[in-house]
Amino acid sequence: MSNYWLGLDCGGSWLKAGLYDGAGREVAVQRLPLHALSPQPGWVERDMTELWQQCASVINKLLAHTGVNGSQIRGLGISAQGKGLFLLDKSDRPLGKAILSSDRRAMEIVQRRWQKEAVPQPALAKRSGSAKTLPADPTNPVDRASGLPFTLGKRE
Repeated sequence: MSNYWLGLDCGGSWLKAGLYDGAGREVAVQRLPLHALSPQPGWVERDMTELWQQCASVINKLLAHTGVNGSQIRGLGISAQGKGLFLLDKSDRPLGKAILSSDRRAMEIVQRRWQKEAVPQPALAKRSGSAKTLPADPTNPVDRASGLPFTLGKRE
């Protein structure tokens, strides 16, 4: 029985599962389109429960297409769309919709509170839990506190 490795890529538009042999050669790839939700202007979200189901679906589709049994999979590599905010509770259940990196819901907070009021860098680091200085795009919710008020159902 041959061994295989599975790659899962959750990108901005497509979810792809690839199967590779012991020499690293591609055996097969299956993919499914991903759709973002935009419940309000500037908001870009993804339903994490649906995404998890799509991951299972694309992997099942790949294994069915190749005839490979799951027990032959020796390893899994995962890559994902960068800089999103995917919050889970202590039981690894989604706390809500994922906020994707193209989301701009925090623009008002960043402009009003952080830029106009000139929030100093140490205060930003303390609020965001990040030692980084203010990035070129502070509206991106990743590793900054700007997206959390919305995620937690609060606004500053």
